[in-house]
Amino acid sequence: MEENLSQCLRFYTRERKKNMSDLTTTADNISDLPESLLHLILSFLDMKQVVQTSCLSTKWRNIWRSVPVLNFDYYSLTNTSDIRNISCKEKFMDIVDHIMFLRDDSGIQKLKLCSYQDFMGRYDSGRVDAWLLFVIKQQVKEIRLRINPIYKDYHQLPHLLFTSVIEVFEVYTFCSIFSVQLPNSMCSATRLRILKLETVILPKGDPNGELVLTCPVLEEMFLKYCSHHDLKILSICAPQLNNLVISNCRAASCKIKICSPNLSSLKLILACYKDYFLGNLSSLVTAEIDASQLSTKFLVRVLNGLCNVKTLKIFGYRRKTLPGCAKLGQGLNMFSNLSCLEFSGFLRSVRNVTSLLKSSPYIETLTFACYYLQGKEDDWEEELSIQYRFSHLKYVRVRNFNGHGNHFKLLAFILRTAPSLQNITITAFSIEKISTTKAFFGSKKMDEFSEELNSLPRASSSVTILFL
Repeated sequence: MEENLSQCLRFYTRERKKNMSDLTTTADNISDLPESLLHLILSFLDMKQVVQTSCLSTKWRNIWRSVPVLNFDYYSLTNTSDIRNISCKEKFMDIVDHIMFLRDDSGIQKLKLCSYQDFMGRYDSGRVDAWLLFVIKQQVKEIRLRINPIYKDYHQLPHLLFTSVIEVFEVYTFCSIFSVQLPNSMCSATRLRILKLETVILPKGDPNGELVLTCPVLEEMFLKYCSHHDLKILSICAPQLNNLVISNCRAASCKIKICSPNLSSLKLILACYKDYFLGNLSSLVTAEIDASQLSTKFLVRVLNGLCNVKTLKIFGYRRKTLPGCAKLGQGLNMFSNLSCLEFSGFLRSVRNVTSLLKSSPYIETLTFACYYLQGKEDDWEEELSIQYRFSHLKYVRVRNFNGHGNHFKLLAFILRTAPSLQNITITAFSIEKISTTKAFFGSKKMDEFSEELNSLPRASSSVTILFL
């Protein structure tokens, strides 16, 4: 028995030594990786963790000095969530200083800086500028900043930021106090490919109040909650711009011009300007428009600038008639390339719905969710009396259906004018969201509606109607 136990212990000891040897070999294998691969692994870590690797072995002691990605996070570096602790703020800035200025000259690819979120304090703009100028000197290509605003003051970022080789720039401030302003050099940055701005002040522009963005290789641009300050015209004319998103930007005294021939995707979400001009958008594929704050006059102007789009989504709920409202059909051009159309909420008039549809004769997929369609029987009779056919329409999706009479008329209109129609899919109104709405699906009323809908004249003999 004792002999067996002794053998087991010897076996366990040998196996443990073998396993430890394997671990040591594995660790050595990691250490023997090329420095470029080690840098890649460390680029996914916060700088605190990167610096801690210096304790692993003598080989790792100085690797952190040449890591090309600097990721500084306030909460990670200070080990605290007390954003009002002044000593912690100073500690954070001191750590960033030491790490940056103890680096070697191997170059920096990316800088990520997430400062503290403090609505009452302020950061040292001079030290932030010093950090930016340092990484610019190191040929940085990507900068992502998440910083808090300066109380009762504003910080203009360095002019040299956009005269460098920077390719990706992102800045976000933590509250609605506009305090960080971009320099005019941003508008002509020669290497800039991606630009993301949130809750910042746009550059001042020229003496006439016009800001013209002409970055020659810019591909993506995002503006969200940005202040236009005293700008009169914002012109976006980047020749290689592919994706443009403007969200929650309100500039009642500023006009916007978008003239980018390679633009393929455009989103205007609560983008409220004095006037709109969309031209030379020949490559546009998808567009998404929030029409809740647009008068019909401006909506028509925007839609006419999207005449080459292939997929169009328009949404937004208007609680009241906006100034300048007229019939949507007045001045609306034809969408010659549009194949997918989706609209919801903003079209509350029968005639506006039919005007939009008549301007989209080549659509193949139609999705709509009109919660309320206002109009009389005479309106439909007048519209339906006009000769019209949806020769390409194949699929119709109806959301939030409640059996309203005008919804029925709209489906009747589509059935009569779509010879290639394959199926109509109908989903019900959300009973959870609107408690006063009676259950429609599974009711006798739904059965009657289904029977009546299936008995309507139709241009397509193969169409199926599904209730989901």
